[in-house]
Amino acid sequence: MKRFISIIVAMLCLTLAFAFAACSKGDADLTPPPSDTGGGQTEQPDQPEQPEPPEQSEEEIPENSILLTTANAHNSATAYFSASYTDSGIVLSAYVKDDDVKADIFYSSGYDDNVEYLIGTQYGSATGWEAGRTLHFLITADGDTIFQKAVSSSGWGESYALDLLCVNGVNFSYSSELTSYGYKTEVYIGYELLGTDAASGRNNIYVCPAMRNTHDYGDTVWSPFQEGGCEWSNASSFLRVDENEGYVLQNGG
Repeated sequence: MKRFISIIVAMLCLTLAFAFAACSKGDADLTPPPSDTGGGQTEQPDQPEQPEPPEQSEEEIPENSILLTTANAHNSATAYFSASYTDSGIVLSAYVKDDDVKADIFYSSGYDDNVEYLIGTQYGSATGWEAGRTLHFLITADGDTIFQKAVSSSGWGESYALDLLCVNGVNFSYSSELTSYGYKTEVYIGYELLGTDAASGRNNIYVCPAMRNTHDYGDTVWSPFQEGGCEWSNASSFLRVDENEGYVLQNGG
């Protein structure tokens, strides 16, 4: 009897051992294989195609901008000019769409892609520029500048001459930045540089903007703004800058 019981117990132990081994194998099959950390090549799964990042969008053009387009033999460029007053001066901004920005003409930065302004207070019917009261500011796509005061009805003084009384960061400042669509510039000019103050200067500053579109030194075109009767060579025809409307086209052009 005891022998029979021993045989039964032995058979039960063998059965449990086979069952345990089977469960262990099943668990092992569910375990993911270890990652390959050696130097061998392992086939990588196909990666989903990533969408390209969207192109940088153009900055919003100020609502009261006036535009000027200039074409050379290779492309056309358009400048959107806007202006606004502060408590201490006037700010002139330009957003320029140009897919061929040139800013390395060795001969003169004045032949690079640029925007420029003639600025002054109200004049009578005289032609030419008002000596001592008309300012000229030019800024290229990469930030080179010229800043002058008229010394006659047709001539300019030295750039950044001492009699401009210009102190960068105090009564004058500027910036230029290349963008995805071309470039943008800004200049701040204090009332005192125009011989006036906030009470008299606000709503009574007159400007004529212009731009240059350059491909190379032999293919460069300069154009002044001419709508509304504005003439680059006649200070009394410049566009008045209004606090609410921006540039005012004098003759409804």
